[in-house]
Amino acid sequence: MDLSQNVGEDNDWAKRIHLGIEFQLPKILSLRAGLNQEYGTVGATIDIWLVRLDFATYAEEVGAYSGQRSDRRYMGQLSIGG
Repeated sequence: MDLSQNVGEDNDWAKRIHLGIEFQLPKILSLRAGLNQEYGTVGATIDIWLVRLDFATYAEEVGAYSGQRSDRRYMGQLSIGG
């Protein structure tokens, strides 16, 4: 996101890094991992018949510079039906 620094006045390059990868395992499981700013992210999806469960966690920098103060967030979703 904006590695060319065309947006905003913040010049901290580490706050501009966003990378990720997803592995789709046969049929029911997907695993995700990545890097948001300088903090690790992980996620998973289990999809069995009519039930789907998603989970993810990531951190965001809330300080003035990268590495000052992180805020970890957790998300989950349960879906039932087709």
